Amino acid sequence: MLHMKEITMYVCRKVRSLERALEAAFYAFFGELSGDRDQSCGSYRESLLRKKLEGKERDVKYLQFQLAKARADISELRQLRTSAAEVFAEVLNRNDEQLRKFPAHIVRETAEKTAWEVVTAHCCLGGCDLDAYTFPTERDARLYSALLKAVGYHTPNNRACPACYAEYMKDCI
Repeated sequence: MLHMKEITMYVCRKVRSLERALEAAFYAFFGELSGDRDQSCGSYRESLLRKKLEGKERDVKYLQFQLAKARADISELRQLRTSAAEVFAEVLNRNDEQLRKFPAHIVRETAEKTAWEVVTAHCCLGGCDLDAYTFPTERDARLYSALLKAVGYHTPNNRACPACYAEYMKDCI
């Protein structure tokens, strides 16, 4: 029985020695690859933990940057909220001639000549009108168009009407 205990202790010492040798070899190998061998590091594990810590510190700095950016955006949005009232007032105070000068969207009479419409989107395949909003007067339609322009509305450019899309798919097949 004593003989078995001695063998077990011998094997345990060899395994620990082998673990230390492997750890040193890994540290030497990876330290040479990274080129930034730190003599103060005691083991390969410490080196890995330091690299993980550096990665987490970079993540924290990035998140701090994102937070600062979000705070700046919030501040900008608050300023826009107050300036939006001024922009709306300026647009609503325009006379008919000023509204006709710089149309943001197509403003036209309906086919029945009973109302006016503002076209805000077009088919990307055939140029068909997709979104048309109807108003009782020309001034209302032009005001709507000017307000869309004032708030920075941009028409979508990647929509297709069902008829043009069906024709396109028929040609593709």
